[in-house]
Amino acid sequence: LWASHPHAIPNWWSPSFGIERELPGTITLTARYVGNQGRKLFANQQYNSAVDGVRPDAGRGAIILRGNYGRSNYNGLEVSATHNFRHGLFVSTNYTYSKDLSTADDIFSGVGSTSSYGINLAPGFRNLEYANSAFDHRQFFSVAYAYSPQGLHSSNNFANGALGALTRHWTFSGVTQLQSGGYTTLNVYGIDTNGDLSATNDRPLVGNASMPLTSVGIDGSYLGATAGTLYDLGQNNSSNAVVPVTAQQVHFIIQPSTTGNPTTLAHTIGRNSFLTPGTTTNNMALEKGIGLSYFHLDRGTLVLRAEAQNVFNHNDSGTSDSNPLDAGVGFLSPYREATSRTLILWAKIKF
Repeated sequence: LWASHPHAIPNWWSPSFGIERELPGTITLTARYVGNQGRKLFANQQYNSAVDGVRPDAGRGAIILRGNYGRSNYNGLEVSATHNFRHGLFVSTNYTYSKDLSTADDIFSGVGSTSSYGINLAPGFRNLEYANSAFDHRQFFSVAYAYSPQGLHSSNNFANGALGALTRHWTFSGVTQLQSGGYTTLNVYGIDTNGDLSATNDRPLVGNASMPLTSVGIDGSYLGATAGTLYDLGQNNSSNAVVPVTAQQVHFIIQPSTTGNPTTLAHTIGRNSFLTPGTTTNNMALEKGIGLSYFHLDRGTLVLRAEAQNVFNHNDSGTSDSNPLDAGVGFLSPYREATSRTLILWAKIKF
């Protein structure tokens, strides 16, 4: 109902429900469904859009209006298990499986497409953009934990004091998070393939989906070669070679098309169709409390803490270039995000 009849959903529709069960060992298990829908989302709309290079009002250029043209919906399953603090141990795990679909994303976010416009700029075609949101992260897993052992004790006052200083008032804690990547749009940014006089909203066609994603064929009219013939864009970019290819030899095709042609639009890749790599977070901390009585003070505690962020020095990978025009020289080339461990030391006195 949600996806098939979006306009039948009222603006306030935001359902959620869940079930919680307490298990032996102070463990709480929770499962929830969370739904939300958005209406009148901020998006760009271009009026006086051209068809086959001709604008309705030839005396004016593009007329751009920002308004509330977009919509979205979110459906998610959240499962969590919590081991409440017992015997010095606390563990909380959370897993979310969700889907976020929209016809427009935040135009100021810089996330996803290089253009906030639809593939068909004419008013009334925003629904063609209904696809994965740039903020859609399908899976998310998180575990937070803390362990504070009781430490060792002795009937001997001196030994008990030494054991207290060495083995008691320690706390080891951390957070680990795993998140699947978001989606981005493969835009042919730089040339106008569909004749709407905009070089920012065009997308490639799909040739042979079984070929590598980085293989791109381009019409000879864009290379000064034979129009209507496809050429290997990767080889042309890397060595200026003009090598003919067929549509079955490349994954993507860049060629002139018609904005409103249903056949062309059916073979054009959709908005936010490329899934980017996920991210990993591992942070840990070690804390020690020392009673000020060891320093011959009446009361209070000296707390020493060390925090290690990205403790395993895990470098997430990303995709630096989503423009098929850069085939052979960077298109969909992976990169490692430059990250490093960060160690923070601090101390405080509580009294």
